[in-house]
Amino acid sequence: MADKFAGGIKAGSTSVSLRVNLGAQSGLAFDTAGLTAYYWRQGGSKTAITLATLAAINSAYSSGGFKEVNSGDVPALYRLDVPDAALATGADWVTVVVNYNNEVWFMETYALETERASQASVNTIDDFLDTEIAAILAAVDTEIAAIKTQTDKLTFNGSNEVASNVTAIAAAAITAAAIASDAITAAKIATDAGQEIADALLDRSNGIETSMTLRQALRIILSAAAGKLSGAATTTVNIRDVGDTKNRISATVDADGNRSAVSLDAT
Repeated sequence: MADKFAGGIKAGSTSVSLRVNLGAQSGLAFDTAGLTAYYWRQGGSKTAITLATLAAINSAYSSGGFKEVNSGDVPALYRLDVPDAALATGADWVTVVVNYNNEVWFMETYALETERASQASVNTIDDFLDTEIAAILAAVDTEIAAIKTQTDKLTFNGSNEVASNVTAIAAAAITAAAIASDAITAAKIATDAGQEIADALLDRSNGIETSMTLRQALRIILSAAAGKLSGAATTTVNIRDVGDTKNRISATVDADGNRSAVSLDAT
């Protein structure tokens, strides 16, 4: 039942039981004289609910089923099995009313929601994130290894500074044990070096996959994790960029959430 109640009721839900509080009216049964129930859908007219008995408070759904939870411990709290027709698609809301002796003791309006991501769609996005994050982590490891290959060639002078006249560095000349703590300080690095290194890494051609840089991959991942999502209940799922200016990810899915095509816009 949890998937039917998330702020409202999912339009088209079936076999839904409602919690009905009738104030001080305890001890009522489905056939109590003067007890009536109705529902009213947007654009429609009042429709009577034919009340029926329930053998127990936890009995299987039965349209119109009505029963008090417990007149001693939980008086005036009832279960009402609303007819499926009340929750059908085609309306934005439905109001449920219970009268007793010509007085309204319960009236509640429920939003009938249509845009709600299915579990299959959520799983599709989760699988996509797992795959993309794993690819990025692998790419970062590769880049770090490549950088280490180059920094291993450096040598230092007597002041523990990188020698300015180095033309060639012997293999294994620089090791972790050969570099003292804080041997290279921020004062010895150009102020824009860090930004240039970061940009070079982020914009490295084919850095993640063919025609996919790390910056582009991060844009896709950020949208998948934090962008607005639409069409989750349809065959086309769209995920916006975080600035909500474009569809960053468009996926064609079947009823089970399986992707048959994915279009990415990482610009």
